Amino acid sequence: MKRGKLITVFCLISLCLCGCSVHMEDVRTLINGRNSLARNRESGREDAKDEAAREAIGLSDNELWESSRWQDGGFCYDRISEDDRRLYAELYTILMNHAENIKLSSLDADQTDRVFQYVCDDHPELFFIDGYSMSKYTSNEEVTALYFTGKYTKSAEESRLLKEQMDQYTNRCFEEMPDTWDEYEKAKYIYEYLILNTEYDTNAPDNQNICSVFLNGRSVCQGYAKAAQYLLKHAGIECALVSGTVKGGEPHAWNLMKLNGTWCYMDATWGDASYRGVDGESLQMNGINYDYLGADDEQMNRTHRLVTNLSLPACDSLENFYFVREGNYLTERDLSQVEDVFEKAYENGQESVAIKCGSEDVYAFLMDELITKQGWVDYLKGSRSIRYVRMDDNLTLICYL
Repeated sequence: MKRGKLITVFCLISLCLCGCSVHMEDVRTLINGRNSLARNRESGREDAKDEAAREAIGLSDNELWESSRWQDGGFCYDRISEDDRRLYAELYTILMNHAENIKLSSLDADQTDRVFQYVCDDHPELFFIDGYSMSKYTSNEEVTALYFTGKYTKSAEESRLLKEQMDQYTNRCFEEMPDTWDEYEKAKYIYEYLILNTEYDTNAPDNQNICSVFLNGRSVCQGYAKAAQYLLKHAGIECALVSGTVKGGEPHAWNLMKLNGTWCYMDATWGDASYRGVDGESLQMNGINYDYLGADDEQMNRTHRLVTNLSLPACDSLENFYFVREGNYLTERDLSQVEDVFEKAYENGQESVAIKCGSEDVYAFLMDELITKQGWVDYLKGSRSIRYVRMDDNLTLICYL
């Protein structure tokens, strides 16, 4: 095999959603290769070495086929071409083995970059990956070989030990989750568990992966979303990491999940009421904002914008939306339902009541009755004042008991 030129491409590409900004690096270095005659003399020996390196980590044809089958059910994997799937299985195997300088079956650098991102998006357990480097051999301007190395932030042994610590977090999380719960109830539990046990912190170490949440309890949106993905998958819930922007154009990450047969969204970062409240301003209040648990496209599009090149399923049902499942979704001018919501909250020992309206007209009615006319005094037991958050974009009112 003739290789006249070697180009080493360091694609240290990371999507850093901290605060949540995007940082990308792409450094390219050109190195003159040996003359083609010398390369020809060594090509047979190098091919055998390349094949041995692939087989050593499980990239023989039979093992690769088995690895591809094992990837079935991965959200991105299930939506890409057969050619991309083969490369996906290769990259996943390389990364899981902390392997270096492995020859790929693909000669397409752009395909490798695209599929690498699919692998990372499907596998939050790859917390020790922060990009990759790739060596490209060319002859007469044609690519003859690509060699791939992951950028590993931790050694294989360090990764194993950290995984054991994170397994302890997972076990603690699930020890109080009954097997009899349906998928909505499990997702709600995970949503609440993450929010109550994680602080939003742009300075948190490892905030682009699950270590920040599971080991340190501090992260940003990327860490929240990957942790939610990891736990949802552990609970047997089909899900995905998705990203895009929120109001103001800020990059952001959240989750898509399938509950009881219907697709919907979860955003645990925005579910933290102390992180984001009225018009995006920080609130010094505790609690959980349930607007982002089980939301459909219409609800989510009020504040979030997806950016993806994959075909995503429609989220067109409110069946597993928190407010619908809990009876807090107000579709008519009905104060008796409002009374029921407050009574149930007191019975359950809740710290707050959240009511979402199905239309702007109903929302205006609710605000007028409870706030303008001070009707809250009929529902807040023994209280002489009210603390509340109005979320006009979401048509939601949160009252603290």
